[in-house]
Amino acid sequence: VSYYHVHLESWMGAYVADWEHIQTTYSSMAPEDLGSMGYPGFTTMYISRSMQSQAYSTKGKALQFFRTWNASWNQPWDFFDPISAVDTSKLRPCNSPESKMTSDPLMR
Repeated sequence: VSYYHVHLESWMGAYVADWEHIQTTYSSMAPEDLGSMGYPGFTTMYISRSMQSQAYSTKGKALQFFRTWNASWNQPWDFFDPISAVDTSKLRPCNSPESKMTSDPLMR
């Protein structure tokens, strides 16, 4: 069991002011940018509209805002698949020979 919260992609292009506000106002709880995964992005993480609507209508939670994922205050797992749903046999290291992640032209 891991007690760390990891978000691999956070594309803040359209939310620069929000990111700065969170970093300033909630500095002790704000996400930490640990650097690039090696490719640029210009949109945000996808959560289906139906899942967002279900969370809001049943629990009053706005899943498009990271603070509702705080497990100290909420139960975000009610709206996401468990980690056991990930077929780990399909995971490969980013630097493996067959990985597209190592191809700069392909990743652009």
